[in-house]
Amino acid sequence: MPGLFPIDAAAAVLGGGAGASGNDDAMEGLIRYCATEASLAAEGLVGHVQVDWLDRASEDPESYRAARAWLIERGRTTEASDIAWALLFFWVIPGHGAEGLRWYEPILDQSPLLPSAESRALLGATVMWCTQGELERARTGLTRALALALGAGDMDMVAQAVCSRHPGGAAREPRSRNRVCA
Repeated sequence: MPGLFPIDAAAAVLGGGAGASGNDDAMEGLIRYCATEASLAAEGLVGHVQVDWLDRASEDPESYRAARAWLIERGRTTEASDIAWALLFFWVIPGHGAEGLRWYEPILDQSPLLPSAESRALLGATVMWCTQGELERARTGLTRALALALGAGDMDMVAQAVCSRHPGGAAREPRSRNRVCA
């Protein structure tokens, strides 16, 4: 299927309109679809088909937004964090840092969060804060994200956080050789 399909189509296909249970079933289907698409986008946004994936991920932002709101409303922050993390490059490449923060910050406002989910959301927010020029906030977030990832044994996130700490990483000040967000 090219791009995301609209929420109304998801509801029709998945049985929406049959009461709360039907709506929940429709949303569960939309969540699965968004999670799958986001996972595919995570790979496509760093490869030779990057432009195609930027287009594909931007075709129906309302489906992603509905999925985010529904997951957060139900306390399913790990799933929201997974989708948000998979879309990181979608927000960074075309300069949609503010939209990325609309994903990461509400996840971080939830309590309690699993350490792995919090580290993903915090590292994503850190990158977005850097794109918005909030470097001190990014430094603080990056330090916490690294500690959480280490504590959770999430070595993929540890590697991402470490890369972000070094010059050339996402969380550094422009034109500074040695100043990093840590």
